[in-house]
Amino acid sequence: MKPALAFTTMMVLGFAAMAEPSQSTNPNANPPSNVVEARFTLDGKQVVTTSANNSVRIWDVATGQPLPVEARISPDGKLVLTTSKDGTAQVWDLPTVKPLAGPITLVGTWQLVSFKYGDATKWLDAPNTQRRIKHITGTHFTWVAYDVASGKVQSMAGGTYMLNEGGAYTESIEYAGEGMTDYLGKKQSFNIRVEGDKLHQSGQLSDGTKVEEVWQRVK
Repeated sequence: MKPALAFTTMMVLGFAAMAEPSQSTNPNANPPSNVVEARFTLDGKQVVTTSANNSVRIWDVATGQPLPVEARISPDGKLVLTTSKDGTAQVWDLPTVKPLAGPITLVGTWQLVSFKYGDATKWLDAPNTQRRIKHITGTHFTWVAYDVASGKVQSMAGGTYMLNEGGAYTESIEYAGEGMTDYLGKKQSFNIRVEGDKLHQSGQLSDGTKVEEVWQRVK
């Protein structure tokens, strides 16, 4: 083990010993005994630890306490997605602990306002008779479309997602309602960006259908 890494790891274990036992339900909270690697952020204010089960935790150097953020490591172990309570998401390069893009305020509740599907050339407004709501957490998403008058659910889907460098956003559908069952167990690839209170999502479904959508943040 390199001396720098050994020193960093000892510091992290020292922080862990000072902290009270965590009662967090965050699945990424890793006990200090499981830490296999630790790195300082570029500004030296935090330490990022990874454990044997690929979970990630971020520590404040000044206090020795874990930060109140959720973190997910990418399948290839090269990227980390962090999300905070204010709905801000940030993608980091794990080997260098360097942010790869500006923070994306993705977490929250959104309502579809306009769309363009398939080979359509013109944008359409979401119909007044139907409402489509999407809820995004730090790890999962779900959307539901329902009839405004009756409140009856017309379609829905949800699952997990991965947000990568540059806004590449991949949804893995784990449950689905009417009209969406053909996409179960498949990945849907998009690009996503947030401008103010608007979320712009474009890409294609696993069957090749082109999708362009604009969502408005629900406050």
